Amino acid sequence: MYNYFLRGNVYGRDVKADFKAKDLGGYEVLDLMFEISSTVNLIMHEETMTDDKGNVTPYTVYEARAVDADGIVCSYKLKLAQESDRTYLNLLMQLQGV
Repeated sequence: MYNYFLRGNVYGRDVKADFKAKDLGGYEVLDLMFEISSTVNLIMHEETMTDDKGNVTPYTVYEARAVDADGIVCSYKLKLAQESDRTYLNLLMQLQGV
């Protein structure tokens, strides 16, 4: 499959946070996004999930989003490839002041 990542530099070391499609068909969607736009943005936002017992769990949603020349938005939810990618992503965001 393909590799989608956010690259940066942390303390003089080149690092990247790897993302995966949530299902195999998602790789085709991601390829399509890079065909319709040279820039695919990473959008992150918080959501909550409530279980059957009423327990609320917050989580972060990672979404790739591209907009074509006509303004049509294509988006697809991603997941981090592994836990260490969450650490790299958090460091990259802090260094950027996000």
